[in-house]
Amino acid sequence: MARTNVDVVQVVLSAYNGELYLPALLESVLEQDHRSCRLLVRDDGSTDRTRELLSRCESLPGVRVIYGEHVGVVRSFFALLREVDPDVEFFALCDQDDVWKEDKLSRAVAELTPFTAAGTPALYCSDQVLVDEELRPLRVYGKVRPRPSFENALVQNIAPGCTMVFNRLAHQHIVKAFPRVVRMHDWWIYQVIAGVGEVVYDDHPTLLYRQQPANVVGGAATPFTRWSRRLRRFLRTRNRHIITQQARELLRIHGASLEPRKRAMLERFVSRKRSFGARIHYALTTELRRQTLLENLVLRLLILMDWV
Repeated sequence: MARTNVDVVQVVLSAYNGELYLPALLESVLEQDHRSCRLLVRDDGSTDRTRELLSRCESLPGVRVIYGEHVGVVRSFFALLREVDPDVEFFALCDQDDVWKEDKLSRAVAELTPFTAAGTPALYCSDQVLVDEELRPLRVYGKVRPRPSFENALVQNIAPGCTMVFNRLAHQHIVKAFPRVVRMHDWWIYQVIAGVGEVVYDDHPTLLYRQQPANVVGGAATPFTRWSRRLRRFLRTRNRHIITQQARELLRIHGASLEPRKRAMLERFVSRKRSFGARIHYALTTELRRQTLLENLVLRLLILMDWV
């Protein structure tokens, strides 16, 4: 195995028809106060001027661009994670329409370094400032309570991919095998590292999260809108059991790497469907949790109805 450069971060970006916002994002990445930074970009079959913009960056030090066919954001990021440099210690995921604060990487590296020194797979994520298309602040998006955990990761993603930074030990687990069924790439990464390592959540917003119509997943403006979106997702037949299907993939790929308590928790979750009586018992005794009391009540109802 190649010797790693202990302070280098490789920023990993999947771009698709991002000509409007890419310049601002790339400028904010290249102006980080953490100077040991490389950039790996995959163009996901863009049809606008994105490829032209990226080609201009290829001559910059530490920048590598891959031009691929359109496979979608999840498969594109998974493909990128197979292509990272072998001598880098930290990796940061990146969305094309955001703008990073200058201390984003330095904060993440400071949090991850002790875990790396201890030989622990670790993932960093943070709050964001939700902004409109013109970067005018709307609200802080995040404010996670309680903190990240495996109990939470199985049923909720509180780790936005655009804020994620993780060490090479975490990367080795992530690329061990990719799931056949997955909701989003960032949720999968959160689940894996919550299972085999440590997840650190920073309450300090580290980027401007731009809201615009082309967002793959966005932060809704009101609690009502957010709950409406969640309800619509659950009511779609094709999505009703995707959380359980993803959990089965986690057990298949990483079950042997989990400590006994977490493996038992995961096994209980994926086997709860045996009967209605079993689901009642599981709903009343489950360790799994979301962020609020109301969300936890809804989760238990969905378990009873066999909709997760």
